[in-house]
Amino acid sequence: MSTGSVAVGDAQHAAIGALAKALRAARPTARLDQDGRVENLEDNLVSGLTEQQLTQIAEQIQAGDGGELVVGRDGRRPKMHAAHSSSALAVNAFGWWLGKEQHLPLAGSVGFDQLVFEEKVPTGLRGGTPPHLDVIARRSDAIVAIESKCTEYLSRASNSFSPAYDRLVPGMHPTWAAAQAELKARPDLYRVLGAAQLIKHYLGLKHTFPEAATTLLYLFWEPANPEAFPVFAAHRAEVAAFADGLEDPVVKFRAMSYPELWELWTTPSMPAWVTKDVAELRDRYAVPI
Repeated sequence: MSTGSVAVGDAQHAAIGALAKALRAARPTARLDQDGRVENLEDNLVSGLTEQQLTQIAEQIQAGDGGELVVGRDGRRPKMHAAHSSSALAVNAFGWWLGKEQHLPLAGSVGFDQLVFEEKVPTGLRGGTPPHLDVIARRSDAIVAIESKCTEYLSRASNSFSPAYDRLVPGMHPTWAAAQAELKARPDLYRVLGAAQLIKHYLGLKHTFPEAATTLLYLFWEPANPEAFPVFAAHRAEVAAFADGLEDPVVKFRAMSYPELWELWTTPSMPAWVTKDVAELRDRYAVPI
C-alpha cells in the first residue's frame, strides 16, 4: 500500500524540534546539544523513578545490542539521550510500573508479573543481531511485547529481508507468510511503516515464546495536532493495511498511539499516582508541531 507523496522530512524536523522544546521546558537546567540530546540521561527521564527502577532500567538497556546508552564513534551523545528517543519514550511511559506490574492494563490484559526493557527475541537464525522489543510485559498466561516508535516513522522506511529469513517461512502463520511475501515482492509497499521490522519481531516472538499467548503491540507517538502533516494519517493508514488479515492466534498484532494508551490510563479505576504521571507524560510528549 503506497501512500504516495507525504512530507515526511518536514514533519520529522518539526517533531524533533517540538520534543526538544518540551524537554527544555520540563528540565530548564538540562544541557541539550544541537541534536536535541541531553548530557545526563536522567534529564531525559520523567520524575519519580526510584533509584532501584533507574538501576534496573539501565542494566536492561545496556544488556541489549541497540547501543542506546553508547557514545557514538563521532563523539555524539547516546541515542537514548535524545528528546525524541523512542527508547526513552518507552522507559518514561512504563518505568513507573516496575514493581507495580500487577496493576498495569495493557492490550486487554492486566496483572503482569514482570516488565523488561530492550529484550532480545531471537528468531532461531544464526548470526546477525536478533530482534529487540522495547518493552515486554509478562504474566503466567500472556505476554505483551511492545515496539515503540517516536519520530522514526517520519522518514522513509526500509523494508528488506536477508535470504536467511526464507528458512523461517514454514513456521509462520499463512497470513504472516503472505504479508512477508508481498513485502519481498514490493519493498516500496509501505512508505513510512517499518513492516519488515514488525515481521521480524513476530518471528522472534514465535521462536522465543512458542507456548505463550503473545501480543505484538505497535505503540507510536503522535503530536497534539497530527492533522498538521499528512504523514500522520498516512502512517495510520499503512498500519491498518498491514494489520488487515493477520490472524495468527498465537501472536496477535495490535497497534495504538501513546496518547490513546494514556487516555486508557486515566479512568477513575486507576490508582491516583497514574493520573499524576500521565499528566507529566503529556507535558513532555503531547505537544503540537
